[in-house]
Amino acid sequence: MIRLKIILLLFLFSDSIYGKSLPENAADRNRSGHSIKKDILLNNAIESRFSIKIAPLPLIDLYSGSSYRIGTEFKVYKNAALYLEGGSYFPRFNGLTNVHGYTAKAEAKVYLNRQQKTGGTYVSLEYFYKQQSYDWGDSIKLTPAYYKKYNLNKHINCVTAKFGVQYVYFNRIIVDVFAGIGVRYKNVKSTLNQNEVGHLNTGDSMSEPFMDETGKLWRPNFDVGVKVGLLIK
Repeated sequence: MIRLKIILLLFLFSDSIYGKSLPENAADRNRSGHSIKKDILLNNAIESRFSIKIAPLPLIDLYSGSSYRIGTEFKVYKNAALYLEGGSYFPRFNGLTNVHGYTAKAEAKVYLNRQQKTGGTYVSLEYFYKQQSYDWGDSIKLTPAYYKKYNLNKHINCVTAKFGVQYVYFNRIIVDVFAGIGVRYKNVKSTLNQNEVGHLNTGDSMSEPFMDETGKLWRPNFDVGVKVGLLIK
């Protein structure tokens, strides 16, 4: 999952994001000193007034569990759009069992073109909320050591500033690639007692320490991903 997100990040900032056909007078603008890449990136976008999107990467999230998410984006004013998304979790995935919860997302987007289109390159501010509970198990490094099943309950709030590019292929298929940075607030509770929490041996399972940490915690948030969808209007 992490490797895939790195590939997406490289794609977003590589020359491949400019891999569209040039407008007929692009060469003339280049000779006059203007940047072809900048012109295509900002002013050669296909507008999407209303679209439906899904997020494929959360389906294979090995750390947080598999979730399905669907959203809709609609134009609100000139080159501004609003994206709303909701989702839920599959009951078991990659060792997680009895998984319950949901996700919700609201994202305000401003597209960076001079034609007042909602398409192409954009910046955005996103709020994301997740409530999730699941059963897990780890060894407890007490004397004697023992293995214990327990439940984690998470409430997570994120605010993220993002940069992205939305492509439209065949005048219908949408691919939205993005990267962002922000802040995450976690409120995580466990059925383990405090002594057990302090002696978790996460090395014998597929979990990571950041999955099991409990309490009210502030953390940086990094987001790299892709959405695919259908242009309706």
